[in-house]
Amino acid sequence: LPELSIEDMRAALRTFPWATAVGQSGIHPRSIATISDAGIETMTALLTKCEDLVEWPAERIVTTLARLPKPEGGARLIGLMHTLLRAWGRARRPVSSRWEDANKAKEVWGVGKGRSSSNAAFSHNLMAELAHWLGSGSATVMLDLWKAFETVAPMVLLREAEVLGYPMRLMAMLLKAYRQPRAIKAFGSFSKMVVAHQGNVAGCSRDTTALVVLMTRAIKRAASISPEIEIRLVVGDNTLQATGKDQQTAKELYQATESYMSDLEELKMVVQPAKSGYVATSAALVKLFEPYAQRLGITRRRALRNLGHELH
Repeated sequence: LPELSIEDMRAALRTFPWATAVGQSGIHPRSIATISDAGIETMTALLTKCEDLVEWPAERIVTTLARLPKPEGGARLIGLMHTLLRAWGRARRPVSSRWEDANKAKEVWGVGKGRSSSNAAFSHNLMAELAHWLGSGSATVMLDLWKAFETVAPMVLLREAEVLGYPMRLMAMLLKAYRQPRAIKAFGSFSKMVVAHQGNVAGCSRDTTALVVLMTRAIKRAASISPEIEIRLVVGDNTLQATGKDQQTAKELYQATESYMSDLEELKMVVQPAKSGYVATSAALVKLFEPYAQRLGITRRRALRNLGHELH
């Protein structure tokens, strides 16, 4: 990895907003930016040594899991990483960003300006509406991944990172960070600390990037089956949309979905049937695709929910 300078580290620390939450250490990353050059140099040397060893300090780093309420009820666990890890991650962001810029995929949503989950849902529904009014049609399969972040297999992710040319030392350090002890914070108390041997930490600055690295080749393979298939990956919700009105449309959507599901199984990702399914804009398309849907183990729905947005 490129050498980190005092200026790089101080600049990275100053990018944190004051309103950001802090984890176990209770130290705001921006506060560290005010210490002397000698202090920043010592911290940078420590982080560089960690990279050389591909290891974080033992029994010093704990990830706090905070509970964020879901709109539909329940709570989602978000990781508040140790300040040391957050500082390192921000300083190394340019390394990851260079790979992301060189490997941008139109199928990936949820990251970047104009690529939110709302934008993805709007794009889908607009395409379906246009296809319908132009006398064609639209059929969409949605595959919901069960616990997408928590089920990531580290060795599989490393394999995909190597094939795609993602900086391996950076990925190894991220995976090591996810293997640090973690504890849930709720109602003013902490749970017993545990160590997870699989999964990424939702809330880490590179959590979505790691998921994209894991799934890029699977997405590309499915998309290559037909130019009429539009794939949208939004974290753990994946949609494959085909426009047309004949048997070929239904067949190509089936082939792309079957390829994608096969690759997901190879990646050790679990499709959640209860939240997956398909929608179509006409009875004719339903009739054509239903036999394929039965082979895939998915059912027709009146509408699908993709991160809170309805798809029709």
